[in-house]
Amino acid sequence: MTPRPNPISLRPALGQPKHKPLFHACFASVMAVATGRDPEELLARMYPDDRIAPLMLARASLSPGGSATSGNATELTQNAVADFVGSLIPLSAAAALVPKGYSLRSTTLA
Repeated sequence: MTPRPNPISLRPALGQPKHKPLFHACFASVMAVATGRDPEELLARMYPDDRIAPLMLARASLSPGGSATSGNATELTQNAVADFVGSLIPLSAAAALVPKGYSLRSTTLA
């Protein structure tokens, strides 16, 4: 006799909803701006059991990198574009002509 399959429950699992840590982090950030206090301190006082929201605050405080400033992704962007155009050479006559033309570095244009 074959074993009976286990059915999948259609009822939602009760517990903390997935959006709660995001709400807690946003609310603590707004309250910190309104009161002039540290958002991590407010978050620890208002929601001591939430372990995910402090990670969101720590992650959000980092500044994103960009390709416009030196040291972030400028060099990687130039290499990625050149490699991408090079990968198109078997498919496109124009891509085969690009490496034969002039190449300018963006640092010399400034």
